[in-house]
Amino acid sequence: MLVLALVLTSARVVCAQATPTRCLDELDDAEVQSRLDWLDGRFQAGKRRARLWWYGQMALWLGVATFQTTMTLTSDEPVLPNAIGSTGAWLSFVQITAIPHVAAFAPQRFRRHPDDTPEARLAKLRYGLDLLERAATRQELAAGPMAHLPVFLWSAGFGTFFSVKYKDWWLSTRMIGGGILLSEFRILSTPQAAVRDWERARGMMCGAGY
Repeated sequence: MLVLALVLTSARVVCAQATPTRCLDELDDAEVQSRLDWLDGRFQAGKRRARLWWYGQMALWLGVATFQTTMTLTSDEPVLPNAIGSTGAWLSFVQITAIPHVAAFAPQRFRRHPDDTPEARLAKLRYGLDLLERAATRQELAAGPMAHLPVFLWSAGFGTFFSVKYKDWWLSTRMIGGGILLSEFRILSTPQAAVRDWERARGMMCGAGY
């Protein structure tokens, strides 16, 4: 679980200079409703890409992990490099699966929240802002600078070790290049819509930008 632990500890707090919940009790019902409509629109706008990325990455890493495990069990190559490769792939799969991509399921959770009274709508607004903040933090975590560190420590470290130990250029290339390319694709393709929307919410929620 080293990779998961390193990535989790790399989370940066999404700036808190402006707290979008500070004025909610001062809003009338029409103002609350306009903000609910804005949140619903932002959740829906980011839903498709968030789901495509999350489910796509789970499928990709499940495939890579299965391939590496098969290589470990059946290949004539040395067992240790393939075992390390399969371990890294399974850790990546567990990491993606265990840390929910909040933006992928936030839209339906937000819409299911009761909103039949002014009090319920205000509670829904607080809930929606909490969902948006968590979605932004998750996306920032997945694409932040420290997300790259475990990739290079794992792939380059083990790849270099095996290139010296086995003197097999194909094995070394697959261990170093394959691991880095797949992991960097995961990091760099992470949706960032929730990060942008949270920044807008921080600046707009207590203003007149609705």
